[in-house]
Amino acid sequence: MLERAVLASLVPNVRDALTGLPSRPYLTGAVEAALRRARRTQTAVGLLILDLDELQPVNDRFGRAAGDAVLRAVGTQLRSHIRSGDLVTRAGGDEFAVLLPDTSEEGARLVGERLIRALNRQPVDLVGHAYRIGSSVGAAVALPWASTVTGEALFAAADQAMSLAKRAGKCRVAVRSLIGEAERRILDAVREQSFRTFLVRRNRVTARRVAAADDRRGSRMCLQRLARRFGWLNREQAVRLAQTQRREGKSFIEAAAGPDGLEQRQLWTLIACRQDPPEFLARRLVRTGILSVADAESELAAYYDRIGARTAEPEAPREGESEQIMDDRGHRKS
Repeated sequence: MLERAVLASLVPNVRDALTGLPSRPYLTGAVEAALRRARRTQTAVGLLILDLDELQPVNDRFGRAAGDAVLRAVGTQLRSHIRSGDLVTRAGGDEFAVLLPDTSEEGARLVGERLIRALNRQPVDLVGHAYRIGSSVGAAVALPWASTVTGEALFAAADQAMSLAKRAGKCRVAVRSLIGEAERRILDAVREQSFRTFLVRRNRVTARRVAAADDRRGSRMCLQRLARRFGWLNREQAVRLAQTQRREGKSFIEAAAGPDGLEQRQLWTLIACRQDPPEFLARRLVRTGILSVADAESELAAYYDRIGARTAEPEAPREGESEQIMDDRGHRKS
C-alpha cells in the first residue's frame, strides 16, 4: 500500500479519465514494485492483459459515447471480481491489465476465465440493445526470486499470450510462463512441503475447494523467525546467520543454505509456510465450512509432526541480550 501511495505521488496522470482506473504509467511502476516484493517473499507474479473483442463495431454503430460506456462498464466489472491485493488498470485503448501478486500459472488462468465470464454475464444496454462484452486474455507468470525477470519481459510475455488467445478464438485465455525448468523444480519442491498439498494428499479436501477457500491474505512471518519457531534454529545459530546476512549482504535463504545452516527440505518447507501460512489456511477452511474446528486442529498437528516442527514460540533472549533477527533481505528487524 505504501508503494502505491509513493507511485501516486510521483507519476503524473496516474488515473485514466474515462474509467477512473490507474493508467499504464502507474501499472509499469506497480509491476516493478510487485517483482521486488516477490523476490523478498518467494512468491510468483502474474500479469493479465485483456483485449475487448469487437469494440470497434460498437463505436461504428452506436457512436463513441457507447464505446466509452462499454469501457466504463468493463472497469467496474473487473474491479468487483478480483482479490483485494490485485490491481486493475486501463492499459490503453480497449486493453485492460490486471496485476496478480502471489499467484501461479493455474491461478492466473482461473482469474482470466472468471473475468471473461463476469464480463459476458453483464450485458451493457446500448440504446435498447444488450451488448455482451467479450474479451481475450493473455497471462504471464514469473518467479522473480528464483530467476532474473524484468517488468518489460513480463509485459512482453502477457502481450504474446494475449495474441495467442485472440488467434484461438473469442473469449479465450492463453498463459505464457516465464518459469524455466530449474525454477519449476524449485516450485514443485516448495509446493510438495505445503500444508495444502498435505491436506489434498490425505483426501481431506480437493485442490479446487482449498483454492476457493483461500484468499492469501494471512500474515507472513519472516523466514528466520519461522525457523526458530519450528525449532530448527537455536538462538546462537540465528545470531550467526544474522551476522552472515549482514556481513555478506545475503538473503536468509542464501545464508541458511550453507554447511552450518538448514537442510534443503527445511528451506523449501519454510518458503511453503511463508507463502501459504498453515494456521491461516486452516482458519479459512473452518470459516467456509470445509473443515470442523476439531478436524483443522488435528490436521495442523499432523502436518507439523510430518515436517518435524514444533509450534511453540522460540526462547526469548537472555537478560542483557538483544535478539538479532534479520528479515529475508538481510535487514535488522526490531
